[in-house]
This record gives sequence, structure tokens and C-alpha cells, in this order.
Amino acid sequence: MKKIILLTFVSLLTWSIAEAQRKWYVTPQIGINLSDLQGGDQYAHFRTTAGFVGGVEVENRLNHLLGISFGGFYSEKGCNPNIIWTFEERWVGVRSLEQHSHYTKVKLRYLSFPLIFNFHLWKGLTLKGGIQYSLNFSARNKYHVEGYASKYEDLSEFHIIDLTDYETNLRYYKGMKLEPPSSDNIANAQKIDYRNSYGIKSDIHAADFAIPLGASYEYKNIVLDVRYQIGLSKVFRQSNNSLMVKKEDNIKNACTSITIGYKFGL
Repeated sequence: MKKIILLTFVSLLTWSIAEAQRKWYVTPQIGINLSDLQGGDQYAHFRTTAGFVGGVEVENRLNHLLGISFGGFYSEKGCNPNIIWTFEERWVGVRSLEQHSHYTKVKLRYLSFPLIFNFHLWKGLTLKGGIQYSLNFSARNKYHVEGYASKYEDLSEFHIIDLTDYETNLRYYKGMKLEPPSSDNIANAQKIDYRNSYGIKSDIHAADFAIPLGASYEYKNIVLDVRYQIGLSKVFRQSNNSLMVKKEDNIKNACTSITIGYKFGL
């Protein structure tokens, strides 16, 4: 299926160049992506995130109604999974040693190459549709941990006990908003608040295909473009326990791009 889509993409691009006429237009664009990961009701806990998109599109105007454009874009996608880990650890004879919540955010970066058919309808209004190939070059899971912990030195008087005798409670919450942990049950509480990230590129398919559909409006060479990209490819190539994703899950990118650009002729 992917080979067929890629062959179609290359064929249409080759045809558009072969059919080139004198009317060429270039439109540099910048804007925002509103993206999400979708794959059924069981992943309704994924939430929309915002990212940057920017690049350039070149259009060959075949006649007053039809044009074909191809372009290259840097595109940030991903989601806010809204998965909360609540962690509590209790030692024998001691109140809670640590309690925190863990929030995550997925950031995917692509180079995208859309091939678009432009239907110029009326006074600057254009409808668009086509196919897009994207190459993933970066994928990270960012996280934020907040909560409280007892300082280890505060437990020195308890060293005579068996420190292997403890219980840990780790709970996952999907699609829920929880109150931050409290220091009420932690002796000499020390606040935990840190952020970090780690790469998940090995979990992500490099190639991503989509069908972009949208519209644009041009006024005095200023072009406002809105596009929704219907994902065709699975995003994850293997399981990711932190995001509660399994290898067999059919999770795809879903993205709305809103850009503004300046159009000029060659």
C-alpha cells in the first residue's frame, strides 16, 4: 500500500513538472499545527497540542481554474496524552517517602512534501486536495514531575528496620484531571518539580502519508491557508508503555495546519 501511494506521489509530481507552463507562483508560509493522535475510542485520552509549521510551496497555474503545487515544510506534530502517573512509596514505620504525579507530552518533527491540486473558484478563494509524504526525523516524549518527598537523612533513625519492607502504589489515569499531590502526609516534605525528555524515535515509523484537504483565500498577495491532514499511516512501529500504546494499535496523525504566506510570481 505504501509503495503504491509513493509511486502515485512521484508520478503526479513528474506529470506536474512535465506539464509546466509559464505561470509559476511561489508562496513562503509560516503558521501553526493543531495536532493529535487518533486511533479509536480507547485513545480518547490523547489531547491536541500546538506546534510550528513553515516552508514554501510552488504552484504551476495550468489555467484560470486549476493549478498544481508541490512544497517542502518543517512540521511539528504530536499530542498531550493526558496520562497521569501517581506514585506513592511507604516504608515500614515511616510516613510516605515520596508522592508525585507525572505528566507527558509527545513531540514529533517531520519534513513534509505535499502535492496539491488547487481549484481556484472565485475572487481569491481556492479549494485544495492532494497527497502528502512526511519523513520523521525527531520524536521525543517530554515529561513533567511534580510532588513531594521526604529527605533521606530524615530517615536515619529508622535504619535499624528492614528497608526492603515497603510498598509502592503506581496508578495510571487516562483522560482525567487530578489535584497535585499534597505534602500533608510526608514528614519534612521537599518539593519535587522537574522537567525532562527522552527520545522515542525508535518507536515511530519514519514514513507518514496523509491526504491534505483545505481551502485558502488570497488578498493582495497575502494568502491565508487552512488544511486538515487525514493520516493514512500508523505512527507507532512498536509498543510504548509510558504512553500505553501497543504495537498493533492503529494510531495515526491528525493535524490541522493554519498558515499565512506571501505569493509572488516567477
